[in-house]
Amino acid sequence: MFATLHSWWTKPPSRPDRVEFDFLHSRTQFRALLDVERMRSDRSGRCFSLVVFILSEADNGLSDRNDGDFLRFAKFLQPGIRATDHAGFVDVDRIGVILWDTDESGAFKFLEKFNTESGTDRPEKCEVFVYPSTYLDDENQAHESAGPGSPHETTDSLLRDSSDSLAVGSTAVAQKTKASVLARQATAARIQENLEVSEELLSELTTEPNGARPRIHSLDSLLVRPMPWWKRAIDIVGAVTGMIVLSPVLLATAVVIKLTSPGPIFFSQMRIGRGGRRFRIHKFRSMIVDAEDQKKQLLDRNEQDGPAFKIEEDPRVTPVGGVIRATSIDELPQLWNVLKGDMSLVGPRPLPCSESDACEVWQKRRLDVTPGLTCIWQVQERRNKIPFADWARMDIRYIVSRSLKLDIKLIFRTIGTVFGIKGV
Repeated sequence: MFATLHSWWTKPPSRPDRVEFDFLHSRTQFRALLDVERMRSDRSGRCFSLVVFILSEADNGLSDRNDGDFLRFAKFLQPGIRATDHAGFVDVDRIGVILWDTDESGAFKFLEKFNTESGTDRPEKCEVFVYPSTYLDDENQAHESAGPGSPHETTDSLLRDSSDSLAVGSTAVAQKTKASVLARQATAARIQENLEVSEELLSELTTEPNGARPRIHSLDSLLVRPMPWWKRAIDIVGAVTGMIVLSPVLLATAVVIKLTSPGPIFFSQMRIGRGGRRFRIHKFRSMIVDAEDQKKQLLDRNEQDGPAFKIEEDPRVTPVGGVIRATSIDELPQLWNVLKGDMSLVGPRPLPCSESDACEVWQKRRLDVTPGLTCIWQVQERRNKIPFADWARMDIRYIVSRSLKLDIKLIFRTIGTVFGIKGV
């Protein structure tokens, strides 16, 4: 007891300028909060924004700030956060603020207030993410469909691409007129309609230092889950082994398709993968050449609810196509997609772009992970009779419980389903 009293009595007094950092969540906690806020948004229909402050040089990842700079930043950040908002680390030199019930206009208003109250002559770089996406301009769409190398491919590349960061408070840009800004940036027009901000601040918030056009990012791209090393290892070994062992089947199928049906051996189609990135999927052609053109005439016969399109007795299927579809041989060329990294052996099936775009907001959580050849839905009996909403819930359940044991179990169950083996 006396030791405790002595420790308390001799404890040095707190510094008057000490900043408490309890309001900043760790990376793990902050990611969990993002998932919770996304689920809350899916249920309520209300949007939220994420503002990410970049406190280091994005090109080398090394902080050029000292502790005093960080203390000063946190000192001004904490009072501006509402009770319903959350702040935390996106990574070691990036701090994010989740703004509940706030669209992109409200996010810029938050930046306006922070920039004004901090009074700093060194503006922070930041990025703004919105969920659900209220819009993506043509430039964003181009980036999303650019394939590997696009800033939406991985979280790290997205956050560390300094060319896509918003520069708040750039003196050179602040001298531009409102008319020129509005001509370049549709976002500025939206902000002008919802906020009464000065001409100078409007330019600061909506223009890159180099005059490039800034973008509002979709939060979906930030919530993608990285592929575990064990899963990628299984994919590589499984894809290579499968292509070697099944090479006689692959060759025989290609010859039969060519001899029995006019047209190409393979069918290729753009699909939506992890984080909304588009990629080209490959299958053995099981339908007539103009099957896609005839799809519009068969929409009223669709047996699958929701955005997906499936017919058990599809008139477009060729005689050979019916056999290879029943045995899933038509999917084997996707082992190449697995080897490339576009797909995995196990994961939510990738949908065509039009079907994926038509999904409800919460159903697009299936895009958090790399799509796969098989998943929980694929091993269900009479899966075409399962409502699409339940299909999506199965995919989300897989994402939440993804593990080595589950992947191996689904692989063996898929083999059993293909060959009609019960109890696998």
